Amino acid sequence: MEYGENRLGAFDDVDLSLNPQMSDLNVTGNESSDRYLIEFERTVEARARAEHEAEEAAKKDSEELLDMFYDQRTDRMANLQSTNREKEEQMLREMEELRKAAETNPWARICDLVDMTVDSASKVAKMRSLFIQLKNDCTSRSES
Repeated sequence: MEYGENRLGAFDDVDLSLNPQMSDLNVTGNESSDRYLIEFERTVEARARAEHEAEEAAKKDSEELLDMFYDQRTDRMANLQSTNREKEEQMLREMEELRKAAETNPWARICDLVDMTVDSASKVAKMRSLFIQLKNDCTSRSES
């Protein structure tokens, strides 16, 4: 067998798909083999086209999904930032109100900052009653 020649006698470097004139030639010397090679080349080309189309469709779908993801992420981040700004403004307003209240009665601010609803331990109950007493004393002094 000579260089570049396969078992059927066709040359390996002959590309039937790129040169349509070559597909009509009797390459192997056997008509049924030629038809088979031509049909095989057509099948390979069809599969390659289908694969390319599927790849392009997958790229397009993935780009759309990625764009949708980034849009949703941007919206979510904007909403989160807006919510955080509102919460921060509310907290600053509450702190300012507590500061103003502390100017007149500092024990009222302490009572606001300390959780006074817990009655589980005797020490907590004593501190709670002490805070309430100090708050009331301060209020009664400021009224007089």
